[in-house]
Amino acid sequence: MNNQTGVYKKWGFKILVFVLLASLILPGQFVAAKSESLEVTVKSKSKATDNYILVKINTNLPKKTKFTITLTGKNNFEKKKNIKADKNGNFEKKFKKLKDGIYEVNISSLKTSKQKRKVRKIFGDDASNLTGEFIKEKKVRFSESIVVGDDYILREDIASKSLDMAKEKPTAENYRDALNAINALPFKEQRAKYKEDLDKVKAQVPVEKKINYTTLKTNAEFSEALKKLNKNITGTELTQNTLRVNIDADSYSNELDIFKYFPDDTFSFIDKLKNNKNIDGLIFVGQAHLINENGDVDLNNVIMSYFTSPTITNLGKAFYPMIVSNPQAYYNKADGYQIHPSIYSKLDSDERGTLPFIKISDNNIFDDLTWENN
Repeated sequence: MNNQTGVYKKWGFKILVFVLLASLILPGQFVAAKSESLEVTVKSKSKATDNYILVKINTNLPKKTKFTITLTGKNNFEKKKNIKADKNGNFEKKFKKLKDGIYEVNISSLKTSKQKRKVRKIFGDDASNLTGEFIKEKKVRFSESIVVGDDYILREDIASKSLDMAKEKPTAENYRDALNAINALPFKEQRAKYKEDLDKVKAQVPVEKKINYTTLKTNAEFSEALKKLNKNITGTELTQNTLRVNIDADSYSNELDIFKYFPDDTFSFIDKLKNNKNIDGLIFVGQAHLINENGDVDLNNVIMSYFTSPTITNLGKAFYPMIVSNPQAYYNKADGYQIHPSIYSKLDSDERGTLPFIKISDNNIFDDLTWENN
């Protein structure tokens, strides 16, 4: 009987100790001990080429934190990949064989209960220890838009560098360059990404006298105003109420870029001058240096377009978004166009579509112009 009493006392003591210890443990500590709050940081170093995206993310989260990367695109495209952070909280994953276009990258940590024990300790119950802008619905979440395709990447690179220049030196000219480069981006997600920084630059630009494009009358006035609008304007000529605008086409990277971006650049002038009653039409002439048959380098008129006032009036609001994605629409809508054979020959069937090559001798609109700039 005494032995049994001793056993009961012994077990009773152990149970009491267990209860006391358990009472000292805070809720959730059977899963993870109490941890300090952590403001989560997420930085992207993702990049893309003509057919893949490398998602590369830096965080301050612990080793083996589990994430899901979801890549979505047009036509219900979707790919998912799971990954764990390395010892520095970083991770990267490549998505291959992608078509040109814009993709949305969404990154989400797995819920806390699915994480490793050491990660749960830092996260706390339902990520209660995690703070900051990237904590949404009890998970770490981050998203970004990335373009695939050399052409799209080049345009975004130009926009990014133009914005950096404007940030460094917020002049009216640098702001306009950045604004034009960003507005030329084909996807609204791209343009939205830069809006906040662009607005900050705009606020720093010294106020200058606003140009009234509707009252410009003399060639000198047109020349001064348009050169302020775009630094690639080399000159203007006003003849019988038709304004010719000469543009430095050497500023484009190659022949294909001349064909694709000439419409975008010249539309900015069309838009500014559409309500000017002192002119009846606009001729745009892109000029670039080409090697002639003797091996010498000459300045040539390589691309031209002509818009009359009635045509400009009837372009409509949908015209600009249309030409950004489909330059053929610009040339088809123009009252006349001329494309140098060295450019036209470089266009594949998708790029030129049904747009015919027109001999300069067959086009009486540009009868005072030749390929050679004399």
